[in-house]
Amino acid sequence: LLGKAVEMLRVEYPDMTVKDLKKSLILRQVEEDKVNTKIFEANYSDRDPIKTQKVLKTIQQVYQDYNREQQQLRLAKG
Repeated sequence: LLGKAVEMLRVEYPDMTVKDLKKSLILRQVEEDKVNTKIFEANYSDRDPIKTQKVLKTIQQVYQDYNREQQQLRLAKG
């Protein structure tokens, strides 16, 4: 999924790599009452606030698209 996000961001940030993204990105699964939820929190840090916002929006879009694809696959199997 990170590779897909990097590919989408390469238009504006041609030098970005998956390795670069991993260095500045923290993903964690949110817990509620000591039980993991299906909610993930993404934190990305960069000196450029516009880049930070674009990266987070792209990761959100990629994850939501992936989720929809997986849901469609589960429905098709059922």
